[in-house]
Amino acid sequence: MDLIYLKEFLSNYSFSTLIIASVIAVVTLILDKFLSKKLSATLKTYIPFILSILVNVVYDMYFVINSFALRVESVYAGVLCGSLSAIIVSVINKIKKGEPIPLSATTLLIERILRGYLTKESATTTALILEKLFDRAETQNGDKITANDVSNAIKEQVSDQISENDLYHISTLIFHSVNEFKKSQS
Repeated sequence: MDLIYLKEFLSNYSFSTLIIASVIAVVTLILDKFLSKKLSATLKTYIPFILSILVNVVYDMYFVINSFALRVESVYAGVLCGSLSAIIVSVINKIKKGEPIPLSATTLLIERILRGYLTKESATTTALILEKLFDRAETQNGDKITANDVSNAIKEQVSDQISENDLYHISTLIFHSVNEFKKSQS
């Protein structure tokens, strides 16, 4: 990932979004380091998203609207911050391991979500396939991808490695996080 791409990528987000995502990424890295044996794969996958939603809701209540009210926009902003923190964690882990970093942030996000459930190779392959699925749906006129399409694409690749319950939750998380991420890119 070269520096010009990184500068373009980071310039799409507000300062508060980047700060929240960075703090959540650091917390996620610390939890991965010290509690990796005690935390389940499911919990590791959802930690950045849950923490980001909570922090964003509190931030929104305190600094933006100055009242105790839950807005849907703050939940969506939390999903976006969770997506960014998952990408940051993925980049840091790839740098530590000396692995190549793809230019697509969507691939990094999907791969990070799938890593807790699949082998490294399966997660990377499935992430690339899902990224093409999202890109194809984005370029076609009027055709939108659904969480069911994501679930079917994952099932085609790794039908025996993920339970039906986990598949449902992972595909829903991938669907919403990638959609929020792509929405913020445009």
